[in-house]
Parts: sequence; structure tokens; C-alpha cells
Amino acid sequence: MNDINLNTINTDVSKFLSDKELGIEIPESIALTGNVKGTLKSLETQLQLSIPEGSVHLDGNASFDTTQSFDGTIKTDSLHIGEILKNPRLGLLSLHLNASGSGTNLSNLNSKIDGQIPIVEFREYGYKDIHINGEISDGTGGATLEMQDRNLNFKTTANIDLKAATNSVNFNANLIGADLRALGLTGKDIKLAANMEGSYTGLSNNFTLETTIDNGIAVTENQQYQITPLNINAHVEDSITDVKIKSGFINGGLFSNASPTSNHYRIKKTI
Repeated sequence: MNDINLNTINTDVSKFLSDKELGIEIPESIALTGNVKGTLKSLETQLQLSIPEGSVHLDGNASFDTTQSFDGTIKTDSLHIGEILKNPRLGLLSLHLNASGSGTNLSNLNSKIDGQIPIVEFREYGYKDIHINGEISDGTGGATLEMQDRNLNFKTTANIDLKAATNSVNFNANLIGADLRALGLTGKDIKLAANMEGSYTGLSNNFTLETTIDNGIAVTENQQYQITPLNINAHVEDSITDVKIKSGFINGGLFSNASPTSNHYRIKKTI
């Protein structure tokens, strides 16, 4: 299909799909332009979706042969993501993401990702210049996520292993500084810094997460406080949720014979 030029309005779309089914607010008008060409084994596309809330541009190609592959770029510019997702806490999103990959399964995946989020708004604060980079070769690799904002400065690194039957990720996050009041997360003047390291092992419906937060410092009303190291261990299965929290000021847990999506929990806490 070349020279695509499709236009519709929300009343036409709602005849086939409802807002509730999609989980989003259907835009008043939708325009899709570009071109798509390919076969049963390959696809090339250049598309732009334009709606009153902003635009999304997709440029990429994919192969569906024995070894599957993809290479593409997605861009958004000042997209009102909160209006689309019906979430008033979210605002604008600008995104530029390049990604490529190939393989027959996760264990031999080769992939690269390089992206930047110029701005994403949450609770009326604009988080700017977030950088994402990662590379996986033959199922193993690493990724980084960092941001240098005057009110939020952090860097996260992760080592990824997809070769085993259960995936594993070891990560380290360095929160250099966060001004919680400036970020709109609290009304009090609180600034934080801390290190966090941990590991994730398993699959999406059966995993173990272990996290340690240490070297924490909180500053409020010109007073500095050392934060006691905090350990959080969690194990989740389809019918089990088991979370344990241990530190110098609180020890407790959350236990359930259901997944985290259920709201039937038994909470134990000791202060």
C-alpha cells in the first residue's frame, strides 16, 4: 500500500471500538499518512499518525523469515499523552527512539536501542533530557537510563541475561539528587540521595526481585538525616505474592495467595 491517506473521526471509530475496550480517549480526528509495502516475509513502513493531541512518526522495516529482524525509529513531538490515556497526572511526551534487533528467540537476540526523551510531564513537572541506551549480543548485554535535571539527577545501569530458561537482570541505580517538593511529589521541602542495587530473575508471571537501598541521605529544613539501609525481597507467581521488607525502622511483609493484580492481601508490619 503506497500513498496512504486515511482520515476519520471519533464517532466513526466508536461504532467499532469503544473507549472502554481500548482503555484510551479516542481522538476527535485521526489522520494516517505514509506508505507501507512488503510481502509475507518482510515489511517496510513510513507512517505518520496525526491527532489533535499531537503526532507519532514511525519509520521502519521488519523481516519475518527464519531469523526475525527489525530496524526502526519512532518519534513523537509534544504528544498530550495524558489526554489519550485519560490520566490527568500525565502531560506532554516528546520521544525519539531508534531500535534494531534480530534473532530466532530471546536466547540469541541481538538488539540495540538508543533513545532520548526531551520531555515527559508528570504532575505538572517536566522531566527533561532522559537518555536510554542498550545493547544485547547473543542474548546478553546491558542498558543505561540516565537523567541530569536540576531537580532529579540519576543514572541506572543493568546487566541483562536472556540465555537461560529464566531471564535475569542485575541493576544498580545511583540517585545523585532529587528535590521532592520541586517535582511536585510532596508539599514539604525534602531532598534525597541514595544508591539502589538488586536483581530480577524469572518470567513475567513467575519472578523473584531482590533490592537493597543504602547510603541514603535525606535533607529537610536544613537538617541532614542518614537513611537506614532497606531490603525489599519479592516473589510473585500466578497464585502467590510474597513481599518482605527489612530495615532498622520497619520490618514487615505482604502475603497473598493471589497475583499482584488481585486485592486480597494479608499485611504484616512491625515498627
